Amino acid sequence: MVVHPSHARAVDAIAAQVARCAGGEGALAVTVATNSDARRINRAVMDLRVAAGVVDDSRVAAGVGGERVGVGDRIVTRRNSTAIGVANREAWTVEAVGVEGDIVARWLVSFA
Repeated sequence: MVVHPSHARAVDAIAAQVARCAGGEGALAVTVATNSDARRINRAVMDLRVAAGVVDDSRVAAGVGGERVGVGDRIVTRRNSTAIGVANREAWTVEAVGVEGDIVARWLVSFA
């Protein structure tokens, strides 16, 4: 267990770990207490991955919560769509973002 001196430092440490793990073909799930914490961690992970050149944020789409989603990002579906063969909690890698904000993604893994 690691105790961080502040909430902000804990968010930074979690984001750094997620960013390191998200570089490979695996997936990492993090559970936090609040939606606010999830947004902070997601934003920090995105910034780290953009800085590392893993995510291209020159054209982004807006996620359900308004977060930026760029090419190279990892996303997770939030509801089932049997019509297109998508299940809730499946992880995907964004391969393209269209001019209208549409996303082309490749299936990575299911957390279900």
